[in-house]
Amino acid sequence: MSYQPTQRIASRRNVLAGLGILGVSALAGCSSVTVAATSPSPRDENSSDSSEASPSSSSSSSSETSASPSPTSESTEDFAKYIKTMEPKFEDSPNYKPATKDTPPQNPPKPVLDPKYKEKTLEGAYQAALFAVATIDYMSDGGDESIYDQVIVSEDKKMQETKANNTMRRDPTRWAVGYKNTYDVRKMVVLLEDTPPAVLFHCISKNPDFTIISKKDGETKEQKVAAKERSVRLVMVYLDGNWRLISNSYCQEKYPKIYAQGASGEKTSPESASTSSSGPV
Repeated sequence: MSYQPTQRIASRRNVLAGLGILGVSALAGCSSVTVAATSPSPRDENSSDSSEASPSSSSSSSSETSASPSPTSESTEDFAKYIKTMEPKFEDSPNYKPATKDTPPQNPPKPVLDPKYKEKTLEGAYQAALFAVATIDYMSDGGDESIYDQVIVSEDKKMQETKANNTMRRDPTRWAVGYKNTYDVRKMVVLLEDTPPAVLFHCISKNPDFTIISKKDGETKEQKVAAKERSVRLVMVYLDGNWRLISNSYCQEKYPKIYAQGASGEKTSPESASTSSSGPV
């Protein structure tokens, strides 16, 4: 499936967390807005709920004829500004020390949660998504994992696994050097009138080459990890007064209508369809 300029698209979102490697995806949403991206067309694949990144690629090329998009509220009229690389905000942390081969990271900067995440708007969903992806790296650098609870659902087991897996990386004998995850939003779906309201951000997540350091019994081991790109679906739902990130399995269990709409909408419009390709998670 192409990720070039797209229309009326639904996708999935699931969180995959392992030491130094994160993938996010879960299924939600049908389409009601048009989005466009001018960046090159990366490769797509299926996503699954897991606490480990397990590739499962597929190839497809499809087209869909549909009516003109009808934004669900005025807040969706400027949606094009969200088709870009996510740029989370962080508090100042003058005592922050990045990881080196000799020492783990210390005093990582804390992600900033914009108060707009409580608004039932596209901007509110975006601010919550920014905070969610930033918190993963914050936890992996030794940050307080409790802040993640502000934008997840306590009964969502897969999201709790993500939290636990990243918390374990606070082990002072094991850490990552040179790791940074980025998210490029390529398309999205806005469902502000659904129950619950939902917004899907379909991203390409990237990390550079990095090294995992393990120190035990006076011995230091280094494990090189290659750069990777993966398909990431961030599904945000508005629950209990603010936007929250949910997993694919939780969405299917609790919101089957949204799940089904997302599955049936996994198509591009004729003008955006292109030769298919497959790639890594």
